[in-house]
Amino acid sequence: MFGARRLVLLAAATIIAITTAIDVKNKRYCQVLFVRNLNGSTVADVYNTFGLNDCPAPIWSTITPANAKDNS
Repeated sequence: MFGARRLVLLAAATIIAITTAIDVKNKRYCQVLFVRNLNGSTVADVYNTFGLNDCPAPIWSTITPANAKDNS
């Protein structure tokens, strides 16, 4: 019972945004993938700016592999 209650509480605390393909068509956003090996499997963490901003070019152009790694 405790496990089910905990699951419900976690679900209630999570905000889920549903985005359709129509919502993203012709919209600018940036996306960064951090790819790593985890126990023999390839795993990627994906971060993007969709819904936050249109990924301003002056900010995007300052992101490098080195500073993205430092801030992960």
